[in-house]
Amino acid sequence: LTQQGITVTDSSDTSGTEASARIAKVSSAPLNEVMAFMLRHSDNTLAELFARLTALKLGLGNSMDADIQAVVQVLRANDIPTDGLHLTSCSGLAAGTRLRIPTLLAVQRSLVGLDDGGAEIEGLSVPGLTGTARNRAANDDIKGLARVKTGSLGGVRALVGNVSREHGGVLLFAVIVNDSSDELAANNAIDDFMAGLAKL
Repeated sequence: LTQQGITVTDSSDTSGTEASARIAKVSSAPLNEVMAFMLRHSDNTLAELFARLTALKLGLGNSMDADIQAVVQVLRANDIPTDGLHLTSCSGLAAGTRLRIPTLLAVQRSLVGLDDGGAEIEGLSVPGLTGTARNRAANDDIKGLARVKTGSLGGVRALVGNVSREHGGVLLFAVIVNDSSDELAANNAIDDFMAGLAKL
């Protein structure tokens, strides 16, 4: 705009501007809704963006390395075990990323115990009903009883979340299958396991 001779000022400063001169206004959805969308649909771009916003908030910088540092810092600050954790990206897509079951379970435990963890818990996919787990119900009995986050890479299948037991109580679980030669079979086995948890 400046190259075209247009003066650019702070767009939030509307002093001296008549209301009728405004041609457009856009407001973002609240961050809790954006986070819920990210989790439900496994939106990797948004996952990276949330890490970047966290890095900027913590004053760590504006880079992928800062994003990774921010995520690890927040995990440790919330007593989430990071043994064996090695991030090469914050979406999990970059080669070399590693994590262990205790990290996934501790994140779930932390969210279930938080008074303000609703966006994360409510944003998870519901097997058989919504999001990336829409087709991940082993039977009709599990539909509506679980909230999960799926993970899918070549040869790797993961599922983490919580299951409401049919007779009361909630169970947390995390499963990672590495080096699978039959990814559909891996998904089916994980789904059967999850359905079985509801009956315990």
